[in-house]
Amino acid sequence: AVEKIVGKDAENSEIEAKKAEILAEYKDMIAKAKAKAAALAACTDLKAFEAYIINDATEADYDELFAKITLAEADKLDESNNAIVKTQIISSVIKEVAEGAAETADIVVESTTGEGENATKSYKIGTVSVTEKFATEIRTLKKTLFTNASAVVEDNTAKKAGYKADDEFSEWVFADDRAVNDIKTVAVGDGSKDGEITVDKKYYTADVYYVLATKYKNETLSRDVAYMLFSSTTDADAAITALKAITDLNKDKFIEKATELKAQASTVWEDYVEGQMGSASFDEWLFDKATVIGTLTEKSITMSDGSIMVAYYVADGDIPTWRMNVKTALVTDDMNEREDAMTVAHSDKIKNTNWVLNGVAK
Repeated sequence: AVEKIVGKDAENSEIEAKKAEILAEYKDMIAKAKAKAAALAACTDLKAFEAYIINDATEADYDELFAKITLAEADKLDESNNAIVKTQIISSVIKEVAEGAAETADIVVESTTGEGENATKSYKIGTVSVTEKFATEIRTLKKTLFTNASAVVEDNTAKKAGYKADDEFSEWVFADDRAVNDIKTVAVGDGSKDGEITVDKKYYTADVYYVLATKYKNETLSRDVAYMLFSSTTDADAAITALKAITDLNKDKFIEKATELKAQASTVWEDYVEGQMGSASFDEWLFDKATVIGTLTEKSITMSDGSIMVAYYVADGDIPTWRMNVKTALVTDDMNEREDAMTVAHSDKIKNTNWVLNGVAK
């Protein structure tokens, strides 16, 4: 709001002088954001929900891309024709993305009159005549717009969402009565409550969630990973530098270097699946699309116990995450049953031992 009213380099005195206008603009921005969130939450099916997201993102993207085009006066259109071209391109891109098109179609229609040296070309977008320069620029814009729009839905889809304690979205989406097609809006900041918009937080965000599935089998395959642990970031960063200098780094050389560097611990974890390490940062690195076999952590990772990890992606495993989780759960249940049985069978001995040890301790 400040930048829109007085510019990003405004002095404090300028901001103070325009305080009322800035406040009004800020409240208007929040009101518009709330209206968008409400419209999205009112969508009755997934197709409408996705169409709204694509349309909203594409319109803003078009304005930004078009503003970067440099045209001579002779190539420019008047405001009315610019609006017609914009509407046609946006509607075309939205339709193509919704239909799952692999690429965008050329929206410019070329025609030639005359022959040989007397031949002339003309260009049209719908009913609007444009110059060759405008046609070239708008073709490039449409391709970029299509690429960006195609990524919108995927970028806004949270697959395999995990539970987070004390999180409003998690509490809602993991509730027992949650169902596919349920919609939830999570708003925070100024304007997140009903009533007049205040200026306390100086920010506002609204996330609208649409449930695609309540249960799924995580088919992500396990991965083999080698890691070493250090007590300080300095030691871990030094290890990364040393490992990068090794020609044809592999798991054996990794472990040998860990011993040489006197790492606190080092090992190769075979068939690791997400969540087993209890570190979101580690999982994000290991299962990122950019992480391929042979990848070494560019930066050390701080674990939940305070140790500093350096890791190396060794190889692909072949166990789906869901299967490993089931196996772990069954083994855990079996161990708990055995422990309970042993406790019952030897409870008198355990109590006597505890009494003796307590007596000694005293």
